[in-house]
Amino acid sequence: MKQVAPVGGSDQEVEYRNQVWQSHRLGRSLLTTFAIQGLGIMSGALAARLLGVENRGLLAAVMLWPSVIAYVGLIGGPTAYTYLAANRKAPIATLSGNAVLISVLQAALLAVVGIPIVVFALAKYPAIVGLAIVFLVAFIPLSLLTRYLNALNQGQGRFAQFNVIRLSVQVIYVLGIGILTLLHAYKLKWTLIVVLLSNAGAAAIALVIMLKGIRFRPRVELATITETFRYGVRAHLGNLAPIDAMQLDLVAVVLLLGPRDAGLYSIGLATALTVRAVGTTMGMVALPEIAAATPTRIGSTIGKLVRLAVIFNLLVAGTIFVLAGTLVPIIYGHQYAPAILLARILIVATVAASLKQVMGDCLRGAGRPLSGTIAEVVGWPVAAIGLAILVPRFGSIGAATAVLICYGSGVLASALLARPLGISFSDLFIPRRSDFDQAWRVVRVFLGIPATTIRPEVPRPV
Repeated sequence: MKQVAPVGGSDQEVEYRNQVWQSHRLGRSLLTTFAIQGLGIMSGALAARLLGVENRGLLAAVMLWPSVIAYVGLIGGPTAYTYLAANRKAPIATLSGNAVLISVLQAALLAVVGIPIVVFALAKYPAIVGLAIVFLVAFIPLSLLTRYLNALNQGQGRFAQFNVIRLSVQVIYVLGIGILTLLHAYKLKWTLIVVLLSNAGAAAIALVIMLKGIRFRPRVELATITETFRYGVRAHLGNLAPIDAMQLDLVAVVLLLGPRDAGLYSIGLATALTVRAVGTTMGMVALPEIAAATPTRIGSTIGKLVRLAVIFNLLVAGTIFVLAGTLVPIIYGHQYAPAILLARILIVATVAASLKQVMGDCLRGAGRPLSGTIAEVVGWPVAAIGLAILVPRFGSIGAATAVLICYGSGVLASALLARPLGISFSDLFIPRRSDFDQAWRVVRVFLGIPATTIRPEVPRPV
């Protein structure tokens, strides 16, 4: 993972090669992410038409709590795995063995804690409580195991394997929903079974890739588990975004407004998440990239990655914002037309969310997990107060507005916390000519054209 100059290469040659490799990782990961988003839109449209607005809202309610509980209960383990693997601070065989043990223990604990939460949260919908409990118990261990094992691929720079596992969840889910549509299986439980099968398939693929990718038998080492959670706990609060991970906005809509508004808001979120894909993908690449970089390159690498994120976010967000009025009714049906305004507000919000994600992952890669955590925690009271005030008064539009304010505060805090690394606001947010050149290389890889065909003028070593 260390980016070391070959013998006889100039600094400009080394920098160019690093940018080419970075372009390949970003281009292919972005392609995978947009494929996932496309499949998500397809499956979302099928599920929306299959279930109707009311049952689509109930599906969101059932899946919400297990997803939140699983993410909260990770305690930053996968983030730590990516960092440790990139820095080579622990053997991969040890991390692999620990992943299975940690997943089993965490899943058992989270099931015990999560069942009462689900019962309480879904008390208004007694008909689906039992279904939600079964889903919780089955979903959590599959989700945890997949996250841990795929974090190892991310940390080692094995982005081909990393992206295969990411993509497999949606591929299996789309196939399953397609089969249900053909069979006219309109029941909620069949859709939840398809969700579980998609996660089980991804976990199985991750296990196979793990066993093929290590030369030695996986082993368990308690000292490494301690190191994992020492880093993970410091980073975890930064990952526990009330909006992103815990979906506090959707929780507020479900609890205060009901299933119909939840169904519309879910469609608005799904449309906006196409934009968020840019930040998620670039953060995935940024964390191991910076963790593996030499200390002298950390600041410049962070600046380049964030500026690149600015370029791609504005490009994607502008396109989706303009097309939302046409795409939402076509994809989801005219009954979801009220979600168009929601989608546009959330698109603007997710530009800020995307940049916050990239900056947070950059700070975690730089060995500053607490800085990313502080930047995230700043948005917590903003989100809570905004939702409490705006949702009762303005409904789901108020929820989307509160999300926008929350993400904006997080971006500002992240930029301030990056200053000790010698990174100014202009270093982060004002793209340069070289950034557009890099963006073009990424686009070429995204389109399947090798980035190495673009060759800048690099002076020969004297």
